[in-house]
Amino acid sequence: MKIRDGHVSNSSSSSFIFALPKRPDSPKELMEMLYPGQKDDDPLAHLVPVARAAEFIFRGMEEITFCPTCKRRNESDDSYWHEKIDPETVTKFIKQNPDRFYYEINLSDDGGSFEGELEHGPTFEGIPHVRESHH
Repeated sequence: MKIRDGHVSNSSSSSFIFALPKRPDSPKELMEMLYPGQKDDDPLAHLVPVARAAEFIFRGMEEITFCPTCKRRNESDDSYWHEKIDPETVTKFIKQNPDRFYYEINLSDDGGSFEGELEHGPTFEGIPHVRESHH
């Protein structure tokens, strides 16, 4: 019989690409785009207030500068925007949602119940987005 020695993890992570109509200047502005009509302390899911969710996303999101020929964040940067999501999926998503600002964020339930709720909850339900799960 084999016995596993050490830590066994049942965590998950997901990468999200999402599209916004404009570049948000603050967590509050992002909250208004993600959750229109919601108040700061309205729950997103279970116990996560929308203002706290928007602030976390605002601090962790990275803008995607779409460059079809180089597939990089921008011309002078060697980091690719499709590290965790299939490039064809990203390209198709951007073509289906033209004239937007595109962002990516990685969420993991390794970050505790708060980040787990963002990963598995209705975080991006009201806007165009794609999710790739890395279980």
